[in-house]
Amino acid sequence: MRFSKCAILLKILLILLAFSAWNGSSASQQSESTVRVKFVFAGHKDRVDAIAFKPNSQVMVCGSQFEKAKLWDLQTNQLIATLDGRVDGFFRDTIFSNDGKRVAIRGAKNSVYLYDTVTGQISATLIGHKDDITSVMFSADDQLLLTGSFDNTARLWSVADGKQKFVLSEHKRQGSFSARFSPDGQVISTACGDKAAKLWNAKTGQLIATLSGHTEGVFDALFSADSRTVATAGLDGLVMLWNAKTGAPETTLQAHKSTVYVMVFSPNGRWLATASRDGTAGLWNIEKQELQDYVRGFDGIVTRVAFSTDSRWLAASGGYKRYEVGLMEVKGGEVSDMLKGHKKQIEMIAFSPDGRYLVSADNKAVKLWNPKTGKLVADLASARHPAAFSLDGKTLATAGKDDTVILWDLP
Repeated sequence: MRFSKCAILLKILLILLAFSAWNGSSASQQSESTVRVKFVFAGHKDRVDAIAFKPNSQVMVCGSQFEKAKLWDLQTNQLIATLDGRVDGFFRDTIFSNDGKRVAIRGAKNSVYLYDTVTGQISATLIGHKDDITSVMFSADDQLLLTGSFDNTARLWSVADGKQKFVLSEHKRQGSFSARFSPDGQVISTACGDKAAKLWNAKTGQLIATLSGHTEGVFDALFSADSRTVATAGLDGLVMLWNAKTGAPETTLQAHKSTVYVMVFSPNGRWLATASRDGTAGLWNIEKQELQDYVRGFDGIVTRVAFSTDSRWLAASGGYKRYEVGLMEVKGGEVSDMLKGHKKQIEMIAFSPDGRYLVSADNKAVKLWNPKTGKLVADLASARHPAAFSLDGKTLATAGKDDTVILWDLP
């Protein structure tokens, strides 16, 4: 179904009117806001569940659980191609290669489709997993693609021809929750429900070490930016640090009283942030291997953490009845603000690449904040999760509430 120019213009006008009316009625809260609608993509037939920008390019891909993904040209605002792939509850991201030449998206029957982002044509179909795919990652040189699955395996594929190179299958219990390349591309980590993580040689597929010590299932095995350290965490609330080359244990952090859902290393490699079911987010000094401080104040589980690109700010989101974002300046280690206003569970938080903004999004609202002041910059009334910044930080893309994708100009 093609949309007429009149229909598209009408949707843009309605969104602009809605935003303008809200902005005028809330001027006291919006004194900083000059955020404006740039364009509305009205070619989707169902709600959009994933948005990603192509590296160093004016191209965007949008995916849905119930509709084929679409590749958009942001210079012409035209559709490049409709991609025969969807996102789902486990693999909800559309992943661009580092050079931007390909995009990976979930295909039919537990496969992954690789598309050429210039032509929009499929370049390879990766078939082999027996259950839902949980993670996908390109190697640093874009020669390999790594996938993890609930079928208890991780698999390594050639990007050039789609052929399977290795199957990493030493885990003893179903649920390969995580599979990652080290930043230098030399090592692969896998984490699973069998209480262990494993390190593998990325060139040979041989097992390097089994990281044992957790008393319950491990959710993630995350590499530091310099590829020297691996952090593991999971159901037991512990965070364990390991030598990434040998698998030798370095330290165990008594991090949380309950499950650690998410870990993130800061871009400068000096800090590790953790989000836990115990209602706190932890900030850890990697060099000293000790706690800096907790982000407290949530009335329920903390599900997300994010660092600004300059590693100055840490944001954490969560809650049970009060859905809030905690903002901490890393150097001081003290929470500067609890950002309030969400009425639904927050699905994502992210800093803009230039560090000027923090976005938080739920399925009914998207809010833009100034991390330096903790003030609300804009409440995007017509937007909802997901949201993504362009790489230059000048544009924010969000899903619209009427199955559209909205581009917002950032001042």
